[in-house]
Parts: sequence; structure tokens; C-alpha cells
Amino acid sequence: MSIDLDSPLSPLPAAPKTPYVRIIPFGGVGEFGMNCMVIEYDGDFVVVDCGVVFPENDILGMDSLIPDVDWILENAERCLGVVLTHGHEDHIGSMPYLLRELDAPVYGTPLTIAMLERKLEEHGLLADVDLYPVRGGERTSFGKFEVEFVRVNHSIPDAAAIAIHTPMGTVVHTGDFRFDHTPVRDERTDIKRLAEIGESGVLLLLSDSTNVERPGSSTSEASVRDALTRVIAEARRRVWITMFSSNIHRLQGILESAHACGRKVLVIGRSLRNNLMTALDMGYIVLPSPDILVEMHAFGDIQPSKIVVVCTGSQGEPRSALSAIARRGHRFVHVDEGDVVVFSARVIPGNDRSVGNLQDQMYRMGAEVITSREAPVHTTGHAHQEEQKLMISLLRPRFFVPIHGDYRMLVKHARIAADLGVPHTQVIDTGDVLQVTPDAARVVGRVRTGKVFVDGRTLASVNDEVLKERRRIARSGVLVAMVGVDMEDGSIVTRPEFIQVGAVESALEEEVLEECVEFVLARLDKLPRRDRLNVERLSDQLQQATRQYFRRRFDRKPWVIPIISEY
Repeated sequence: MSIDLDSPLSPLPAAPKTPYVRIIPFGGVGEFGMNCMVIEYDGDFVVVDCGVVFPENDILGMDSLIPDVDWILENAERCLGVVLTHGHEDHIGSMPYLLRELDAPVYGTPLTIAMLERKLEEHGLLADVDLYPVRGGERTSFGKFEVEFVRVNHSIPDAAAIAIHTPMGTVVHTGDFRFDHTPVRDERTDIKRLAEIGESGVLLLLSDSTNVERPGSSTSEASVRDALTRVIAEARRRVWITMFSSNIHRLQGILESAHACGRKVLVIGRSLRNNLMTALDMGYIVLPSPDILVEMHAFGDIQPSKIVVVCTGSQGEPRSALSAIARRGHRFVHVDEGDVVVFSARVIPGNDRSVGNLQDQMYRMGAEVITSREAPVHTTGHAHQEEQKLMISLLRPRFFVPIHGDYRMLVKHARIAADLGVPHTQVIDTGDVLQVTPDAARVVGRVRTGKVFVDGRTLASVNDEVLKERRRIARSGVLVAMVGVDMEDGSIVTRPEFIQVGAVESALEEEVLEECVEFVLARLDKLPRRDRLNVERLSDQLQQATRQYFRRRFDRKPWVIPIISEY
């Protein structure tokens, strides 16, 4: 079948005579992050989530990546609404960019909507969007869709699975989930309702595959709270805990642990403080004592054995609170010898080096560092294998499609479902159009998808070549190479000059650049006169000679910008 990806409308075959459901992932399938899914019935559709993914540290100038949602916008008249599973950035981070052009109501649980409101306000869009908070167990209607929010455990309160009831059958999108039987607060996954939905019949299950390679069941958040209590109780000086800013359950547990050990709590980091204030206002965090929170200016007045500092920076982010403290660049707080620094978060792939460097700096300051290797100070928000099996067994779907994970994880999750007796499993890619009828599920085409990078508030298409060049710059640095040439006789009239960023360590800069001048000048002097009079040719040679020197000396090739001054 020939598919025109440039068509402004869906490049799909005519609707079959029998009823059908179609799903189209725009992200979050075969990858982590950027979750976005279209679920269509009888020509109309709803969008489930629209998130971002944060780029690896070696991609310069890029704040985040969002899905290319042009297909959704080109078919906006068929979009009945947007439903959100929870408030994490990889599920709601792209919403402001989608809602700039999509006029559709948005439904989510109260905390999710509150977190989205803050994002929309920052983008100047809050007054233009219709937002509707829906609690777990409640339903709302979109044309022929009836959408039900079912409470699930995750690492943020108010997470929900979405059951989309259609005349042809029910589609369940689990969102991110786990089964925690002893949560910090009483927000257990609604097993009873999931079983009831399964008993009524589930046509299609779309299920989170993040931890499919991890056997058994995940550790309870209550166990993490108990481990942190032990760490705080045994510490003789300050305890620093860095974590994901959205982990409201973890923050509640830290407050309880600190209170049990007779300590105050200082919270540092804009995103962490904003989420704390939102959770307090909405009742998702309850303070164990009215005076447990202290302000920054009180840091020096509190005995080191009487305070816990909670801060951002668990991924080694350069602009985070903990990174500033590690550089001794924070005006009010500092880590001292004998302090304990707890990394209460997993390291996201790609952040290993920055996190390791930050932990090294903590050791240089004389602190003790505790990670999940030393104590159970973190747990996942995603189901392990046994929990995934439980979800499948509760819902007993006719068709199963794994989502949220690398491709190998999707394949492994599909095999688990098949072993549990699910009649039909299907692994799909981002952009695939999966058509489900009562008797079959098959990919009937593809739509245009891709990634758009966000640089500040600017959006631009991104492709492999862009990413390749940005990674090269991040690894090897940038050099501006300048030389002057007499355009009458082709002689080099100014010695090469270099301005470098990240290509040479400051201690070696003078020595290296002087060597590079001599190397490049010798190469240019050997060029035939006709090549020196050709600005394009001379630019190429200046660039190549500079890169050759760095390749020989350091085994790396910096990004070289040649500038020829004509005399």
C-alpha cells in the first residue's frame, strides 16, 4: 500500500464495514518518554497524554524533545478531547505546545490538572484552555466515547489508568502504574474496579512495559520511608536528600522521617518547592508538625544534627540546587565534612557521568554518599513482571499492545501476555496505525511522526544529522579559526588565530593553541597559490588542518568554524 506522508489528512484506507478502533502512538512506543497516543472510534478520536523527553547531556542547546503532532492538528476537527494519566513531564510536558493550536477540552485528575495549569500559565495559555478535573472512579463522555479514570499507584499522586468505553468494546490504557499494597498514603491501585472492567470484557489493553525486565514485584514506598528514617537517625550531621521534584509520596515520607528523628526540613529548588506548595494546598501532603519546614535564611542557625535538606539535582543537572552547592556557588547553604548526601532517585540513562561527577564532588567535600546500592532509598514507580502479570490477569483483554519502553521490552511484555493466554498480541512502532476489529488487529498504515526540539520557547524539527552534529560539539568542543590572506598574491598575511570553547582544558590552552598555529600555518603555506586565492578552498583547508591537529594530539575532532579575512 502506498502512503502519502505529506497528505494533510489521514493517509489511511477507508473505514471497514465492521466497527473498528484505531490507535496511533506519536511517542512512547519503542522509546522512553514523549508519551502520546491517539485512540479513534468511528472517525472521532481522543488524545491520551502529550509529554516530553529530556535529551541526553551531549546534545547542546536543546531543552527538551516533543512529539511531532502535526497529524493531530491537521485532523483537529475530529479530536473530541485530551485525557491525561498523570502529571509527570513525559506525559504532560508537551501540552502547552499542543494546546497552542488545538481547541479541545482537557480532562485529568485534580493534581494533574493543577500541574498543567501552572505550565499553561507560564506559556500564557491558561485562559484559553478548558480544563476539567476528574477524580478516580469518575467518568466523562466524548461523543461515542465514555472515558473512565481508574486509580493506580505511581510515584506521583493522582495517577490513573484510562478505560475508554466504546460501542465496540473497552480500551484500557494503563498509563504508568504499579501495585503498592502499603503506600505512604492510602492511594492503592483500584484492583476491584480493574477486575470489574475485566469481567465486563476488555477489547484492547495498552500496558506500561518500563520494568518488564525486572522480575518479582516492586518495593513499597513505605519501605523507602523506613530506610530513610534509619539513615537520618544514624547521621550525626546534616542529611541531604536529592530526588525527583514530582515524587510527592517520597517528599511526604521524608517529612515523616525527619519529624520522627526530631529534625526540621529545608526544601531547595524551584520545581521542588512549587510541587510542595501545590501538594500542600490540595491536601496531597500533610505536615507532621506545623513548624517542620524552615526557610533558607535559617540554615546557619540550625544545629547540623537537627536538619534535613531536600533538594533538586538527582540527575546532576548543572543548574540544579545540589550542583550549585557542589560548586560552592550557593549563597546560603553548603555541604560540610561529615554530612550525609542521599541520592533517592534512579539515574536516567545518559546521566551517569554527570551524576558520578556530582557524587565525586560530594566526597571531595568530606560527605558520605548513599545511593540505592548502599541502602533501599529509592523504589520505582513502574510495575515489575509480577505486577504486569496481575494487570493482564485482572483485565483479560482480547488484544494486547505493550507501550512505554524500548522495543525489546515491548517484545518481552507481549510474550508475557501470550503466556498468560491473551489471544492476540501486537508490537507496534511510533506512527503505526493499528486497526482493531472484533476479530483481528493489524497495522493498516503509518502517519507522519517525529521529534521537535524545544530551545527556550522556540520549536524546530530535529533529525539524525542535527543530533549527530550537536553530540559532536558536546564531545569535542568548538573552535573558531581565523586567518587573513592577500587576495592579490595569495600570501597568508595574518597568523592563524583561534577562539575555543570546550576543545582544550584551560591549563593547556596556551601551549596547545600555539602548537596548532604552527601546524596549520605550515599546512596553508604548502597550498598552491590558486588554492589560497580560492576562499572556499582555503576555508576547507583551514578547517581540515585544525581538526587534523586535534585528532593527532587528543584523538578528537572539534567543530571548527573557519573565517577568512580578505586583504
